[in-house]
Amino acid sequence: MRLVLALLMMVSVALAQRVDRQSSEPYNANRYSVSASTTALTVQQPATATNFVQFETATVYCSSGSTITPMWNATTVATATTATIKRSPQTTTLPAATAWSGSNAASGTTGRVDNIPAGGTFVYDMSDFTMPRASSGGTKNNLTITTSNTCTISFQWVEKEQ
Repeated sequence: MRLVLALLMMVSVALAQRVDRQSSEPYNANRYSVSASTTALTVQQPATATNFVQFETATVYCSSGSTITPMWNATTVATATTATIKRSPQTTTLPAATAWSGSNAASGTTGRVDNIPAGGTFVYDMSDFTMPRASSGGTKNNLTITTSNTCTISFQWVEKEQ
């Protein structure tokens, strides 16, 4: 009985935190996500974007052991296969950012390399990563995650008009 009450309390606290964070976003913020089974996934600003992008999370699931490497501001921008971006239910506006599966983005700043065991999931807090409006960098405002084996890579972000 104590275990059940403790679990219910943890779930209610977690849900309350999520609701608080969402309700603190301005009304003109729109939520998006993209997910693909690939070795590289990139989200980048197009040359004519008008929105500020604030990343929230990135998640990587690998059925076999793999390494994971984040990279940002690649100077060789992604032009591979377009990935489908999904809107959250309250978002009616199309995203300004673009997404690329099997990304060929290169020559950016790389972060630490993490190892993920077979069947493992790795979650990145991406709240420190933003992409300004394209007028200050265009397609070179991008964020990529690469893996050494095919994994399911996902990004979640918010776009705001500025």
